[in-house]
Amino acid sequence: MRALPLLCACLVVLAGCNGLGGGDSDGDVTPADVPRDLHGGTIAPGLTESELVNASALATAHERVLANRSFAATYRLQLLAANGSVIRESVTRGQYAADRLQYNTSARYTGGFAEARGTERRESWADGDHRYVRWSRGGEWEYQRQQLRPPARLSPGDTLEPLLSGATGVAVERLDTEGEWERYRVEATEFENLSGNVENATLTAVVDERGLVSEVRVVVVLDTGHQQVVRVTYSAVGETTVERPAWADEALERVNATGG
Repeated sequence: MRALPLLCACLVVLAGCNGLGGGDSDGDVTPADVPRDLHGGTIAPGLTESELVNASALATAHERVLANRSFAATYRLQLLAANGSVIRESVTRGQYAADRLQYNTSARYTGGFAEARGTERRESWADGDHRYVRWSRGGEWEYQRQQLRPPARLSPGDTLEPLLSGATGVAVERLDTEGEWERYRVEATEFENLSGNVENATLTAVVDERGLVSEVRVVVVLDTGHQQVVRVTYSAVGETTVERPAWADEALERVNATGG
């Protein structure tokens, strides 16, 4: 099923934003009714009220908002049958510190994803010095201490830009303001770069005027009737505390005993 590159483009992260102008009015319009123009004619970086003009600017803006800030994120990838039942699913939830050297993630896999990874659950915790990983195999937990490295899938990669650049049918709805930033729902229902076995695709994103994507969902319908679904959310930007997992003590004891 060759639609996976399209999904991975979103999984790697999401920067989609868009905005909606205040619209026409027969009476006076107060400043509160008009979205602020922070970007010289676009509602969010690279986006106007009806057109995606610069996908690279969107990805860069999303990355800039997250840079040097903590956040929580959830990544969900599903393959659904034509009747909507789940064939396989991968769900990863994480807390990430501003320096990306401390994080706590928990992943669950079903179906083919579990078979491919050899486990149904995998968790990792980085304390700034080491990375500790545990995974479930046959009902037992195995532990390992690894060299510290940044977690995967935290930066909008080049794969995002071709996907967004191919979005043609875009609709924008202004949402309630959250905090100090205007927010919008962006929906794209037409794409120029779909692979041959894809019947259609939709992309829905919730973005703010800075370019931060707090939520994105992509649904790809294949010619077999199967659906591939990706949903990624970002929350608590700048306000996330990386919690020490309950299994940390056991991990330390096990790896120190084995030298692993």
